[in-house]
Amino acid sequence: MKTKRCGHCKQTKDAAEFCPGAGVSSHLICKPCTNEQRRSWYAREPEKLRANSRASNNRLRVEVFEHYGTVCACCGESDIRFLTLDHIAGDGAAHRKDTNTSGIDMYRWLRKHGFPSGIQVLCYNCNCAKYIYKRCPHQEDRR
Repeated sequence: MKTKRCGHCKQTKDAAEFCPGAGVSSHLICKPCTNEQRRSWYAREPEKLRANSRASNNRLRVEVFEHYGTVCACCGESDIRFLTLDHIAGDGAAHRKDTNTSGIDMYRWLRKHGFPSGIQVLCYNCNCAKYIYKRCPHQEDRR
């Protein structure tokens, strides 16, 4: 059994008590101490945590939209604040249920799985119209 010494509580513990990838650094910290430190930091810095999360989520959204496209496939809207993802086949609810994802977790899932096909970029208006009316008014205008 391999053991490591925690740099915070100074106890020698089984290696499984440490995060994977924790090397031989003298600053190793066991999982319970890491969790304690994180909870303490989050309690002291809630605004910084929220700002970091927003920035990280925005970077992920940009990455996903850069892959799938940065304009609505229906009306051409290009302001990222109005863009959303659409399952082309209309199977979004089933996909979200199968993958147990929604919101930003869906964006993470798409990146993790290599940006699979079957997704398109729509603005929120076109996406809602597609859901409610089964087609976007922009498509009717083109008839």
